[in-house]
Amino acid sequence: MNKDKFYCTKCYYLTSELTVPEKCPICNSESSIFEEIPENSPQFIPDYWEETVSKKIEEIKKKQKGIFPTFALVTDMHWASNTKHSLAIIERVIKEAGVDMFFNGGDIVCGSGVCPKESLFRELDEYSESFEKISDKCLMVLGNHDQAYSTFPIPEYYIESITTEETFKHYFEKSTKNKNIVFSPTKNYCYLDSPTHKMRYIALNTHVKPTEELDERGVGVFWAFREAGIMQEQFDWLINEALNVPDSSWTVAVSVHEPEFDNMDILLGIFDAFRKHTTFEKKVTREDKPYFSVDVSADFSGKGGDFAIIVCGHLHSDEDEKKNGILITTTANDSLHNSENFKFKHIKGTVTEQVIDFFTIDKENHKILVTRIGAGENREFEYEVF
Repeated sequence: MNKDKFYCTKCYYLTSELTVPEKCPICNSESSIFEEIPENSPQFIPDYWEETVSKKIEEIKKKQKGIFPTFALVTDMHWASNTKHSLAIIERVIKEAGVDMFFNGGDIVCGSGVCPKESLFRELDEYSESFEKISDKCLMVLGNHDQAYSTFPIPEYYIESITTEETFKHYFEKSTKNKNIVFSPTKNYCYLDSPTHKMRYIALNTHVKPTEELDERGVGVFWAFREAGIMQEQFDWLINEALNVPDSSWTVAVSVHEPEFDNMDILLGIFDAFRKHTTFEKKVTREDKPYFSVDVSADFSGKGGDFAIIVCGHLHSDEDEKKNGILITTTANDSLHNSENFKFKHIKGTVTEQVIDFFTIDKENHKILVTRIGAGENREFEYEVF
């Protein structure tokens, strides 16, 4: 398999050619913005990171006060355009600060709009090799890039997608070695408990393919790159399994790739009923997208628990808002790509080259203390309990 050698820093187009194209075939940018793809070197913490990582570990431990749980989120890694020190940093913080687990918020790959799927698998293999040591601590979330590729000419880029079987093999299979991670029957969304902290961490998937059906060209009827939402089967699992916590003293945190998607209002209604120990019902019929038609009925009377936060990626920026009283935050991309809406710049060879958030849940004061390692700043939020 030819290894990709250069990437477009604007749209992530990858090329295995020995020289960059005169213009990017996807976004038409000049060749000057192409950069060489970093080698998948052995994972380590560079000297220029040491002081920052040590200080941040102490900061997290101070916030934990010996009793509060912490989980991490790394998202939008776009591995071909990443300096690839995230694993070493996360591994060390998990060990030294007793972090429960981490969400990978999706968009592991660049994907590249027009490329064979072998290019996508090459990125995945390198990522998988790097994160092997802590794959048992990872709850995986699929982003819009993660299944997408295309061999069709522009403008039909990202029009194809890998199969559900290939998706499981490359994204979820290694996490199954942790027998404490509870997978759905479809094995593409899951949860993990921290009994000591009475925390349940749930990874949802807005890019589940409802069918492998192909059209007359051999392209999937469900376009995984552009479709994002939650379907009936996942709602049923969420209500009956994932939100069936041992008792009301437990707290739930959730990750999903996008902060907005089809049936988001239904998801928020379920979480609101869970935290208020009430009921929620809604039926939606979609003629344009029948796979997003749902009929939901959730009854948390006399049960449920506390709901802390939904953590997301996708936007490549730090954002936060409350919808229906539920806190939704996004974390900026871990890749080197600098978006126009990103308040802080990634600079290769400095402590701004990565972005990882560590969320400490102050269950006594109902606060969420976010420690940023990398470009950006710490944040702090409050969540309601009932």
